[in-house]
Amino acid sequence: MKTLDRYILRLFLTNLVILFAVVVGLIVLLDLITNFDEFVQAAQRLGGSGLQRAWSLVLIAVDFYGPMVFLLYVYMIGLLPVGAAGFTFTALIRNRELVAMMAGGVSLHRVALPILVVGFVANVAMIADQEFMLPAMASKLGRTRAEIKVGEIRSTPIRMMRDGNGALFTAASFDPKNQMMTNVAVLIREDLGGGRYGRATERISATQALWDEQRQGWQFVDGYAIQRNVEAMASASLAARPRREVEFMPSDLSPIAIMLHKRAAFRSLLSLQQLSQLINSSGAIDVAEMQLIRHSRFSMVVVNMLILMMGVSYFLLRAPSNMLMQSVKAAITCVGAWAGGFVMMQIVPGSLPPALVAWMPVVFYLPMAVYLMDTVET
Repeated sequence: MKTLDRYILRLFLTNLVILFAVVVGLIVLLDLITNFDEFVQAAQRLGGSGLQRAWSLVLIAVDFYGPMVFLLYVYMIGLLPVGAAGFTFTALIRNRELVAMMAGGVSLHRVALPILVVGFVANVAMIADQEFMLPAMASKLGRTRAEIKVGEIRSTPIRMMRDGNGALFTAASFDPKNQMMTNVAVLIREDLGGGRYGRATERISATQALWDEQRQGWQFVDGYAIQRNVEAMASASLAARPRREVEFMPSDLSPIAIMLHKRAAFRSLLSLQQLSQLINSSGAIDVAEMQLIRHSRFSMVVVNMLILMMGVSYFLLRAPSNMLMQSVKAAITCVGAWAGGFVMMQIVPGSLPPALVAWMPVVFYLPMAVYLMDTVET
């Protein structure tokens, strides 16, 4: 690595880290001020003296906002490198260093290369963040502000949730931490073919249902099944109908699928392996949507790089200029491209193939990025 590369990288990385810390700090501070009462009540729940409660308040805030930093990184890595590049090139132009580099025979495209390389590495780190960090912190990131007081995602009831085999699940409560349902009732319905299901033929009841990851199904506690066909209903009362014990039921309605039904925010917290498992399921979730998310994990890296190229092109100037105006142009272009890419990925996957929807922003932004980089006079 040349001395010039190290110098540019030091400036760029310093600006990137400072910018990330400032933006995250502002977001956390505003959210903490808005929801301060929730944190105070959570600290009061733990008890103790005034000093102990203050320390508990700090620990609860760190526990809540610490994992959020990794999620914010995913959302902001598309625009923050553009801002850091703007500050870097503004400093180089103000000190006439960019002119000196060109006088030494260094192309402006060559000057931008270290920044583009670091931007690519930062986006690859985004994939690693989504694959390893976010899934491990899903139970914390999925909490609402009201759940700060209990310290985890609260148990919620399940009302007629269908799995890929047409079975309808109902439960008094679902505990995502222990992957357990209580007071469970499952209606097994008649398969009419073509994804259609008729009336219930059997009802499974259990006091508890525990998820078995290895066998991909629910392990019942005190589970039994009662036939619900017309002949059985006519021949005996509910209490007199024959019962059979049920210990296990295979199903693709996993705890992850349940949380996706309950909270759409969990979609961004799944790893590629979890997405693949859901895609291979029979239909407990929208498979096309999961395919779109999986493709977008990789297409967003390319989109973010194209946005960075578009933004950098506004700061590669041969002579000192009005950097405020250049910054405004870069902000309008990059923020517009980022928002446009987000809107394009909201297209319903059913109307277009998921892969096409995910890579559509790349198709639009690639010619624009190449054109803007080509207009740089060097």
